[in-house]
Amino acid sequence: MMELSTDRRFHNLSREQVQTLDQILTEVIPIHGRGNFPTLEVRPKDIIHVVKDRLLKREIKVRDVRLNGSTASHVLVKENGTSYKDLDIIFGVELPRQEDFQIIKEVVLDCLLDFLPQGVNKDKITALTMKDAYVQKMVKVFNEHDRWSLISLSNNRGKNVELKFVNSLRRQFEFSVDSFQIILDRMLESYLEAERRQVEQCQMLGDKPSLAKGSRQLPPNEESPSTSLDLKEPPNQALDLSAEGQDLLGLDESPCQNKEVVLQEDHLPQPVEAAAETVELWEVVKMKEPEQDSESRKGVGNETTPRNHIVEAPTPPREPPAITVVAESMYGDFEEAMDHLRYRLIATRNPEEIRGGGLLKYSNLLVRDFKPASETEIKTLERYMCSRFFIDFPDIHEQQRKIESYLRNHFIGEESSKYDYLMTLRRVVNESTVCLMGHERRQTLNMITVLALKVLGEQNAIPNTNNVTCFYQPAPYMADPNFSNYYIAHNQPPLIYHPCPLHIHMHTGLV
Repeated sequence: MMELSTDRRFHNLSREQVQTLDQILTEVIPIHGRGNFPTLEVRPKDIIHVVKDRLLKREIKVRDVRLNGSTASHVLVKENGTSYKDLDIIFGVELPRQEDFQIIKEVVLDCLLDFLPQGVNKDKITALTMKDAYVQKMVKVFNEHDRWSLISLSNNRGKNVELKFVNSLRRQFEFSVDSFQIILDRMLESYLEAERRQVEQCQMLGDKPSLAKGSRQLPPNEESPSTSLDLKEPPNQALDLSAEGQDLLGLDESPCQNKEVVLQEDHLPQPVEAAAETVELWEVVKMKEPEQDSESRKGVGNETTPRNHIVEAPTPPREPPAITVVAESMYGDFEEAMDHLRYRLIATRNPEEIRGGGLLKYSNLLVRDFKPASETEIKTLERYMCSRFFIDFPDIHEQQRKIESYLRNHFIGEESSKYDYLMTLRRVVNESTVCLMGHERRQTLNMITVLALKVLGEQNAIPNTNNVTCFYQPAPYMADPNFSNYYIAHNQPPLIYHPCPLHIHMHTGLV
């Protein structure tokens, strides 16, 4: 992997970025079940390990595992303006046959059984049941250029775990700011190595830490000598004193009882400040008595002057080397893409390859204060994206379903931004659509306007009337020539009048 980092597409992550990546991979993400199915508590690193191992057992070759999308952008630049929600994991696999897609589906659903809480009877739970309970969507593409599948695990807060199995994919990004992929294989190896060392340590200790040679255990009510450093021991920690009462032995809890495995030694480096405060396993902290003059040694009456002990701070251990984790920009130039991410610029390459959803992503970037990197090229980009959107979603109902789905998945917790997003989308469609007939274009614009007003109604918000277009639809009885728009109240003197001809423009409703 070190050779790859010399290419302009690749870059080695910094220590802070590796730590952020470690937090993401070890964070517990709930997979919410439908109905009365329990919530699964899943760590990304765990489900990646299980899925990868079982794919290999089923003879599915796995080239590598990568973190993709907004989560990868968050690792590289935390405050980048984009919303970090879905966890996109890409398994690079070999899928020569259609039957391999079924194997992948069976493997993922079978792995979910392992994350069910204890006490759940798994004997009668089928793969179809797990699919209905925990899978939000499944996609399979098998053609000449693209060969991949997607299984998205549902989360009520929009933080879905999306497992993507890619043999080939012609277009893996839309814009430079979402073109990053972080190769996880080195991190996964580090977790496995840490677990292996923990098992070996448990075997050597016999699952119980032994006491140091020549030490005795403190009676329950006996207190250790007072020291100038307040050492707060964990609940399960044992304190031993040597026969002379000079040494203090700090014993950590048995590593076999630790449920969470963290990166150690040549894995994730620890800060020096934290290491200076840590009492390592079996480490002896010397308690030395300072020299005192003759007067200070004299007792008052029969009372003995307490000894002042000074604890020598342990020498900070040698800082281990950091893990080499490599990230790749599918945009082609990693540093240029990073500048776009830092300064919130919109740029892409080969815009004609962007699929219909690119228009929705582009409008999302605009509403988050991203600016075009090139004002001269952005109009061409907008026309490409509008044309592709209407090619992929030609029917007005398909367009509405796609937009509503995008709002549900990308604006959870950001409902106040939906109206601005829809009006931004409407402006782009209005200014850059060249492939539709006039009535089709007006139909789409009207649909987006109605969605925006619906969003305002859900939020009980009053819009700025400068940005709202009102449409008047005449009542159907106005077209009846026998209808008189004059009203004569009963029990009133008769009126003599000559009705004037009433001209109504039926398209606009104007009189």
